[in-house]
Amino acid sequence: RHDSFFSYLSFINQIAKQINTSSSSLTLFHGLSCVPASLLIKSPSIVRDTQNSELKTVTDWFLLLFANLFCSRLIYLTTLSASAAHQKLKLFYRKSKVSIIPNPVDNTIFKPAAYSSGDSTFKSPIKLGMVSRLQPIKDHRTLLDGFYLLSTLDPSRDYELHIAGEGP
Repeated sequence: RHDSFFSYLSFINQIAKQINTSSSSLTLFHGLSCVPASLLIKSPSIVRDTQNSELKTVTDWFLLLFANLFCSRLIYLTTLSASAAHQKLKLFYRKSKVSIIPNPVDNTIFKPAAYSSGDSTFKSPIKLGMVSRLQPIKDHRTLLDGFYLLSTLDPSRDYELHIAGEGP
């Protein structure tokens, strides 16, 4: 977070200087916050947008619009995310710049097993985990609510929730 618009511009300028000093042939922005630096750097830039469209702020949408106009490529994790951006940005959406590169987890292998109350397939305790930044945008409240609901399905079992990450 930046205290003011001017401190943010200073931050963007510092990022651009560091990128230009490195003489990189390509710059990948993992997220939207540094996208304005794309105007100041010499190399082509790619933006990986990972923020769920329903959680984007007005600033996030503005930065995504900016990325569509000034960055070389945009990467989305799902076609659903790309479609949401297209719907929101309308004429500013640049389909020719878009690629879909999903998270590299094979959900045909890593998927929930069928569960019914009293099923002995699941050993006790049932352990769930989440690794993320500890910030409001990650919506840990929903995780906690869901964990509570899960624990009420079969109160005879023990459940553990492990959360790892850094943040305020």
